[in-house]
Amino acid sequence: MGGQRVGAATERLLFGAVSPSGKLAESYPVNYADVPSSQLFGVNTRSVAYAESLYVGYRYYEKAKVSVAYPFGFGLSYSKFEISNLSASASALASNETNISVTVTVKNTGTVRAAEVLQTYVGQDNQNQLIPLKTLAGFTKIWLDPNESQTITLKIPRHAFERWDEEQQKFTLAGGNWTIFVGTSSQDILKTFALNVDAPEFLIAAPTWYQQPNVLPTVTGFTDFTTMDVFPDLPEQPGDFTRLSVPRDMGDHSKIVKKIASVIIKNMQKNDKVTPDSPEGKFLETIVLDTPIIRLSQQSGGSLKLWMVDFLVGLANHGKRG
Repeated sequence: MGGQRVGAATERLLFGAVSPSGKLAESYPVNYADVPSSQLFGVNTRSVAYAESLYVGYRYYEKAKVSVAYPFGFGLSYSKFEISNLSASASALASNETNISVTVTVKNTGTVRAAEVLQTYVGQDNQNQLIPLKTLAGFTKIWLDPNESQTITLKIPRHAFERWDEEQQKFTLAGGNWTIFVGTSSQDILKTFALNVDAPEFLIAAPTWYQQPNVLPTVTGFTDFTTMDVFPDLPEQPGDFTRLSVPRDMGDHSKIVKKIASVIIKNMQKNDKVTPDSPEGKFLETIVLDTPIIRLSQQSGGSLKLWMVDFLVGLANHGKRG
């Protein structure tokens, strides 16, 4: 999301006026088939099973040992950094303490001003439960001139060592052995520190896949674990339609809705100078057919008025209350 000044920003990056210093806020998989939700998302458009539970992004790839193209927290720079003197403030966290600190010295050993982002992660040593290998606990971005060095302190809050207690409906401190990871991405770990959390042990029991994911999750496994069922993909019928219904479904029960949607699609394709069978034309068609009709009204600049939306909904409902 570069915004309207993305062109100028790109020029400054490409010609070296400034060093790129951002970090990825997501993992880039090698293949879409590696994404834990790839076999489930988009199959049932009315009810999606979050069968992967908390194994999203790097939380899944790392524990399932799935290689990625670019890991969470990864970034490029025109400079290089030397990171040294890593230390933790303690090897134990008392139940009444609010945080633990990690201290790091960072030096810009390159020839241009740039920034590095130091990241801390934490993970419970007992992995035979519903828990990622590690989760992001904090980060700090530091800008340095060439040959400049600075010592920084990253605070890891107590909350990073808490788990959600479903029975008590609150977060609780999970006692036992933890590991603190310090690095420049989720996979580029520079040093680890052992930490004992002084509190009662807290584990979240789960079926085998949710303890050690090794293949893609399934709806059956999700249902067995949560006792929640995925609603069947049943199309709306007359009497079900509302302002939030989409033209694709409404058009099956109203020729007028189908005609209006077709006109909107053709006008958009004409304005963008694309053919109906081109990828761009198909994309525009999908946008119109699968956007709630009230949203099309809001984006129409006043040409599709609210009374028209209600009229079209009524036509699709065949006079039945929607």
